[in-house]
Amino acid sequence: MNIFKILSSYDGRINEPNISAFLSFLINPQEEHGLKFSLLNIILEKLVKENNITNKRINNFLKYYTKYEVDIKPEYPVNVIETKTKNERRDIDILVEIYKDKENQEYPDIAICIENKITINALSDIYQLQDEAFGIQKEYNKDKDNTEIYFIL
Repeated sequence: MNIFKILSSYDGRINEPNISAFLSFLINPQEEHGLKFSLLNIILEKLVKENNITNKRINNFLKYYTKYEVDIKPEYPVNVIETKTKNERRDIDILVEIYKDKENQEYPDIAICIENKITINALSDIYQLQDEAFGIQKEYNKDKDNTEIYFIL
């Protein structure tokens, strides 16, 4: 079942920013949907399992998630002016920032960049993920503790 196809099947007015806003709401543990950390943890558990990720930060989050703070930022802009493409800026559909001690941290421990595509034609820009990776790495470049950055398409 493709939820995006279902949501856009009648009048076709649904678009990626709408879906990103909806997904942002569902994965945000602070929202009033009652899911708390459930959907975010399912997504991250699958990321860890399918990519054989063994580092301590993301696995510690999955064990002790209630001790962390999570910021969800839909349509997060990053500057990519130094890349080979013509674009100066890209938007990461959903940026999930995870902090162990947000009050005393400038940068997150973990950043999950989610790129949402609802049609096959939306995959035509071969530089998009490269640009976004460059932009977010540049933004966190001053991070002494090196934010762990993951991408989910």
